[in-house]
Amino acid sequence: MRTFAQKPKVTQQTASAKSTGPRRAHFGQSHGVSRILHLQRMIGNHAVMRLIEADTKDRKRDPTATSIPPVGHDFSKAPLFAQYKEASTVSLFEDEKAQPEDAEDVVGLSIPASATHNAVVGLRKRYGLGAPHRTLVYGFTAWSPKRSATFPKLNITWKKVGRKWTGIVKPTKAAMGTVEALYVRPGTYLIPGVTRLAPNGKKVPVYSQVDKTMSQLARTAEQEHCDDYQRAFDLSLEKYANLINAIAGKTLGPDSRSAIKRSILKKIGGKTLRQWVKELNRLTRLSLKRDISDHRLKPDGNPRTCPNNCTKLVYTTVKSPTTKIPGPSSRDLIK
Repeated sequence: MRTFAQKPKVTQQTASAKSTGPRRAHFGQSHGVSRILHLQRMIGNHAVMRLIEADTKDRKRDPTATSIPPVGHDFSKAPLFAQYKEASTVSLFEDEKAQPEDAEDVVGLSIPASATHNAVVGLRKRYGLGAPHRTLVYGFTAWSPKRSATFPKLNITWKKVGRKWTGIVKPTKAAMGTVEALYVRPGTYLIPGVTRLAPNGKKVPVYSQVDKTMSQLARTAEQEHCDDYQRAFDLSLEKYANLINAIAGKTLGPDSRSAIKRSILKKIGGKTLRQWVKELNRLTRLSLKRDISDHRLKPDGNPRTCPNNCTKLVYTTVKSPTTKIPGPSSRDLIK
């Protein structure tokens, strides 16, 4: 699933990926059970989507202190072998600020990196997610704006002119911070908590083989989330910074300070930083539609032949019939 967790980061954007979404029920489960699992996943996804709630109280403080939760997307979408319950939440990134390139209307600045299944699970743990049970995690993407992004600031230099004032807006800057995205590289991975009877009657562990095609599909899914978050940033914080810089250095007035402030607010789109943060929150939520609309990948494809003396059963990772990768472009989805 791709979700906005609870605290906010773009220059050297490291890759590490995550996604979550409703999964298919395990072998032999009834339609009713499968439906319940789906609802459980949906409820979990929505819980994680509580993001950047801007503080609407009129406090005397720096507006950049507005609370913004981190974003995380979890691509583990198929608890097939048993009921799969997981709280999809994300903890904070380490502070790691950097200056972004001029990325207006550009996507793809964050590139997912391939990794082992253990590495993807490790990234999830950094964001407060538990280890997967009876399924695989195919990728994870996360962004924590509050901890890593640079928020634009509206600062005005005032000068008294007789009984009136002039004001000059100072230049500002915005930086997205680091987006981490990982996807599982090709390989055969143990499905935690799952055993099956081999032909010799012994219980053996169960694995799932991820081939190059499925690995690339996971990569595409994580790249979509990276692009979504980039566009959400471009249309909110980056846009706000650009509007401020368009009038920076110009002398406004002479007039009353309140009149100059009203004029400035009008020129920068009529929104305060808290309102732009709310817009970032709204746009980021849209990326979650990718996960709750289809099932993506599942680890219980056709099993490979197991001789009488085999020590493990190996299934194959396959696409769900409802897989929609690639999905709509970020330009079409995030708006």
